[in-house]
Amino acid sequence: MTDQEMLQSIFWGMQGMREDMQGMKEDMQGMKEDIRGMKEDIRVLQDDMRGVKEDIRVLQDDMRGVKEDIRGMKEDIRVLQTDMQAVKKTVDDNFKELMIVEKIALQNQEDIKDLNQKYDTLLIGQDNTNLVLRMVERQSGEIKDLRGRVERLEWQMA
Repeated sequence: MTDQEMLQSIFWGMQGMREDMQGMKEDMQGMKEDIRGMKEDIRVLQDDMRGVKEDIRVLQDDMRGVKEDIRGMKEDIRVLQTDMQAVKKTVDDNFKELMIVEKIALQNQEDIKDLNQKYDTLLIGQDNTNLVLRMVERQSGEIKDLRGRVERLEWQMA
């Protein structure tokens, strides 16, 4: 494989890496939007929980005044508490999921940083290779000139 072909191969590999990085950036943007949506869901659930808690307080106040309805309302409270636990579990699960997504997003940022550094290193290597090739071409021309001069001198001396 010639240097030119190797450089082309490196160039196309880098193009693929750029496209992969763009895809990762788009995926990360989608994840960020998902995280924003989850945060909003959590806020709504927290508001709902506050409302449920307020409802429980109102029901408890009403139960104090009406002893006859206490037995039925206790059952309602148990149902509401079970619902609250389910909502709390959902909030906890969503929060855990959010933490996982944030961890993945941070890892992806580190991976993108590493890829950018590797890309920069490859660009520097490519620039150095181009410089060496130009120097070799220039020296090759100078060697040809010197050979011609030596041949002329040898011919004149003969």
